[in-house]
Amino acid sequence: LQKLLAIYLFLMKLNSSGEYKNQFEDNLNLISSVLGKNSIDDIQTNIEMYKAMFLVHMYDLSGDVKNLKEAGEIYDSIRGNLNESRTYASAKLHYQIGIWYRKNYFVTGDRADIDNSIQNHEKSAVNSNSINDKLLNSGSIFYKLYSTFLRDKSDLDISGLKDISDVCKEYLESEARSFNEIKMSFTVLSAMIHQSIFEIEKDEEYLDKALSQYDELLNNIAVKKDKVLSGLVSMNIGLCYSFLSELKDTSLNCLTARDYFNKALKTITENVSAIEFALINKHIGDCFRIVAEEDSTVQNCESAIEAYEKALQIYIERGHKKEAASIKYNLGSTCEFLANERESAEYAKKAIKFYEDSLEIYKPDVNPVEFGSVMNSLGNAYSFLAEFEKKSEYCHKAMRTL
Repeated sequence: LQKLLAIYLFLMKLNSSGEYKNQFEDNLNLISSVLGKNSIDDIQTNIEMYKAMFLVHMYDLSGDVKNLKEAGEIYDSIRGNLNESRTYASAKLHYQIGIWYRKNYFVTGDRADIDNSIQNHEKSAVNSNSINDKLLNSGSIFYKLYSTFLRDKSDLDISGLKDISDVCKEYLESEARSFNEIKMSFTVLSAMIHQSIFEIEKDEEYLDKALSQYDELLNNIAVKKDKVLSGLVSMNIGLCYSFLSELKDTSLNCLTARDYFNKALKTITENVSAIEFALINKHIGDCFRIVAEEDSTVQNCESAIEAYEKALQIYIERGHKKEAASIKYNLGSTCEFLANERESAEYAKKAIKFYEDSLEIYKPDVNPVEFGSVMNSLGNAYSFLAEFEKKSEYCHKAMRTL
């Protein structure tokens, strides 16, 4: 089963279209039929688990939430078959379910998903430790910490973030002799924690720590030739400079961030990871947008729109509604800026269309902050249009946004 999964994952990396999905499932079904009705539950559960793992990998490549949803349905169907006394099988399944919950959290934003991810990785860590499986145990501990980091970051829990940072430090000191996969993973997490603490506290000491660790990673990743991870690290360095631009040297730091985002795109293409590709383009759009406000340059706005539209297309095609709504709001804001700079009713109308489209997702009872921001911006756009075209109907529409 493991060899079969490895072969098809390799083929998927060569061609991310998903054309190998049916062949993969056919082979798993063949294994199942050969084993017959008398096969033990662990084997049958493993077959279903590998189907789910394959679908999650397809999601990683394509960003299509349908694959993630299908994997979730499989995990739901086999969860009841889990025999906690079979320690290794239990540890492995909890590990994979924990990964699924974390990925689903990025799609839904549901706090329950990240809590379930933490719980499953905790169970995997306990079970793998009891059978002395060091590799699975280290992975379980790492992903438990990563999911806990995501929760604490969302809660702006500085104390929690610093606690995780201390655990990472202990692991890094214990792995100090060589820059292996475990040390690399914990270095990434430690840098992300320092980056998040800087984002919240605006203490540049943590930014320096994050950048130092990212530089260490880039130096060692080059040796291991992991271009995708190198791209993700470049993206995070770009984010560090984006955060720094909020404190000082806005244009300079935004341009530095943009350069790192462009570097990341050299290895993270749409075929490698569609969602990361979209996210990086979103960040590039943000950089151009901020520089446009600083320098009042129309060209930067047009570049921002180009980057945002690349991200929007992917989010819409792959079913990421919340991310698409956020991009539509950013496009509306950029068009509104251009409407004022160019005194253009055309751009004002484009801004209104983007704002109204985002309201298909943002609802006052579910997304009150986002809904309020869009309504405020929508009112401003209608007010501009009313003043520019001298039509009272736009004034009435502006007032209805209040």
